[in-house]
Amino acid sequence: MFPGAFAGADYYAAQNGQMPAAPYISWETAASNIQDAVNAASTNDTVRVGAGRYRVPTNAVWWVGT
Repeated sequence: MFPGAFAGADYYAAQNGQMPAAPYISWETAASNIQDAVNAASTNDTVRVGAGRYRVPTNAVWWVGT
């Protein structure tokens, strides 16, 4: 296998007044809550979360593992 062969995409969540727009692939279009970014991501993807306080949404999905 080659290094990075399974590297996934980056998804973003932030509370900086941005205009959220799926699939949340930049800070400018970041999800306003973490769950939306997690829902857009899949295996080997990374969800990057900006500083701030986030509320757990009613549609939260709990994952165990990395």
